[in-house]
Amino acid sequence: MRSVINIQFLEFLRHDLAISEAAIAVVLRHRNPSLTQLPVLLWQNGLVTLHQLDQIYDWLENQSLIRDPLSVNPAVIDHPIDHPIAS
Repeated sequence: MRSVINIQFLEFLRHDLAISEAAIAVVLRHRNPSLTQLPVLLWQNGLVTLHQLDQIYDWLENQSLIRDPLSVNPAVIDHPIDHPIAS
């Protein structure tokens, strides 16, 4: 849990969703939980509601859009159909 996105994610959980440190600690006890596993672990342990789970996935989706360089400039995508293979 050392990357910037994970730190921002934990801050989102603490401050925006008011999830306690104790609740976050419960899911972090799992062996190396990935960022994509944390929301499910929170929900499975009854630590977030379905509404909060939806907010978490919305936040994660928005973060990936910000960090995806292709979403900023779709013109850089190289489509194979644009470059047919010569027979």
